Amino acid sequence: MKPEFTLGSSGILAQRGRLPHPAALLPLGLSVAAFIVDVNTPFGVADGFLYLLAVLSCFWLPNARAGLYTAAALTVPMTLGLMNSPPGASVSLEITNRLLGVATIWVAAVVVWHNARLHHERGYLLARIRELSRAAESARYDARVELSQWLHEGISQELAAVAWGLDGLCRRAASEQEVRAIAAELRKVIATSQLAVRDRAAALRVPVEAGELVATIEQHVAAFRRHTGIDVTTSGVANLSDVRGERADLCLALVREALTNVAKHAHAGRVTVAFLHDASAIRATVTDDGCGMAGIDRMKTGSLGLLGLEERLVGIGGALSVSNVEPHGVRVEAVMPHPRGGP
Repeated sequence: MKPEFTLGSSGILAQRGRLPHPAALLPLGLSVAAFIVDVNTPFGVADGFLYLLAVLSCFWLPNARAGLYTAAALTVPMTLGLMNSPPGASVSLEITNRLLGVATIWVAAVVVWHNARLHHERGYLLARIRELSRAAESARYDARVELSQWLHEGISQELAAVAWGLDGLCRRAASEQEVRAIAAELRKVIATSQLAVRDRAAALRVPVEAGELVATIEQHVAAFRRHTGIDVTTSGVANLSDVRGERADLCLALVREALTNVAKHAHAGRVTVAFLHDASAIRATVTDDGCGMAGIDRMKTGSLGLLGLEERLVGIGGALSVSNVEPHGVRVEAVMPHPRGGP
C-alpha cells in the first residue's frame, strides 16, 4: 500500500503526520463559533455558513480525511441544534433545514477530501520522479565508471601485452619460425580483444527484443567458434523464444561474459552452453574443459563483468555461481526466477 504524504508550504515532502498541524485550529475555531451562534440564534443563518466554512478550511490541513472527520464531528452539534428550537417552530421545517445543512457539509467534505487526495498524489508523484531521476543519474555514473575500469583493466592491458610482444619480436626474433609463433600469440590476443569490444558494444545497445534472444545467442556462439576455434555445443536455446525483457538481457549477458572469459583465460578446447527453462525459473549454464580456477580466483568471482552480472541477478531474486568441475574446467551458472512465477 502506498504511503500517504503531505506537501507543506515549504515544498518539502514529509510523511503524514505525527504532530498536529497548526492549521487545524481554524476548522476547530469555526466549528466552536458555529455551535455558539447556532445555540444563540435559532432562526439565524450565520451558523450554517460557519459550519460550511469549518469543513472548507480543512483544505489547508495535510490529512486528506480532515474534511470528512470535521463533517462527522459537526453532524452531532447540528443535530443537537434541534433541541434548541423555539416553541411553536415547525418541527418538520427545522428537520428539513438540518438535513439539508448536514448534506451540504458532507458534500463539501467529499470535495475537500478529493482535492486533498489529488494534491497529495501530485506531491508523491513529484517525489518519485525526483528519486527516479537521481537513480537514473547514479546508474549513468556507475556505467561510466564500469566502462572506464573495463577499458583500463581489460583492453588497455591486452594492448600493452601486444606492445611487449612486438618489442620482444624486434629484439630477439632469430628465425622465421620464432617470428611466426610470436605473431600467432599476438593475433590470439588481438582476436580476444576484438571479441570483447564487440560484446561490450552490443551490450550498450538497446535490450534484446522479444523473440530475438534465440537468434542472438546462436549468432554470438557462431562468431565465437569462428574467431577462437573452440568447439561450442548448445542445448535448450530454442526454449528461450518466450523469454523477454531483463531476463533475456541476462541470458545473453551470461553467454557473452562466460565465453569471453573462456577465450581469455581457460585454454579450453570445448564449451557447453545449456539452458533449462521450466515453469518456475530459467537456469543458464556455461561449462568449459579448460584449466579451471585457483581458490583465490573463485573468491573474487572471476571478473568485473561477472560481478556486475551477479548484482543484476540478485536484484531480481536470482543467483550466480562460478565453480570448478571435474576433472578440469569451470562452470558458470545463473538462476533467475520468472516474474510472479510465470514466463
